[in-house]
Formats: sequence, structure tokens, C-alpha cells
Amino acid sequence: MKLSFEELELAKAAYREYGYTTGFKNFRGDPMPRWDELPLSIQIAWKAAAQKIAAEASDRRSVLILEAARSTYLTYAESVGGKNFRGDPLPKWEELPDTTRNAWKAAASRVTHWVFEEEIYKERRAAASFDSADRTSAHASPHTPQEKP
Repeated sequence: MKLSFEELELAKAAYREYGYTTGFKNFRGDPMPRWDELPLSIQIAWKAAAQKIAAEASDRRSVLILEAARSTYLTYAESVGGKNFRGDPLPKWEELPDTTRNAWKAAASRVTHWVFEEEIYKERRAAASFDSADRTSAHASPHTPQEKP
């Protein structure tokens, strides 16, 4: 079985993120092999795991975005005293036209995406602060001689 480009990239990304969080060590504490050194069966297992993560994240993200949009609108309405710029009462969330609710969802989606990207950036910076010798040995091929300290 051959992985499609998208499946391969998703699986590699999951494997790489796992490595970032473990200092590129496996569950035994040994250096993780490079992706291209993994047997196909293990790559396929990473693909399945990554697809499950993606599906669950997509479902949860939809719920999160909807709730964030609703909450944001309610916060906005409260902060303007429940009135629009003309002084007219703002409608309840459920009474908003679909286009307006979708606009609030788009705003919530963008802010949520930005927040998650910031968290990932911070996690990667923390992972990058590991001792460079550990990272070097974690990425090294078992077929490549290592320098001795």
C-alpha cells in the first residue's frame, strides 16, 4: 500500500510533532528513527492515527468555532449595551440572519486559528531549547557515526 502525498504529509507531521514533544525519543527512551527509516506498516499506522486526529479535531473545531462565535457575539452585545450603532436593540443570537452568524463564525475561526498557531509556535520554541546534542543524536541515522564528546 502506498500513501498519497496528503496522507504522507499528515502522517509525517504527526510523527514530527510527537518527536518535538519527546525530544525525539521513543517510548523506551531511544532515539526515534527518521521517517524514511520506519517500516511501511509503521508509516501506515501513523497515517491512521493522524487521520483520526484530523477527523476529531475537525469535529471539535466546528463545535468550538460555533460556541466561540456565539459567545463573542453575546460579549459584543453586552459591551454595547445590547444596542447597535443606531441605538436599536441587537437581536438574540438565534434571531441573527445566517449571513451574520456566519460572519461571527468567520471572525471566531480566524482568532481561534491565530491562538492555536501561537501555541504551536511556543511549543516548538520550547522543543528547540532542548540540548542540541540530544536533538542531533535523535535525528541521526543509526548508520551514521556519531561524534564523541
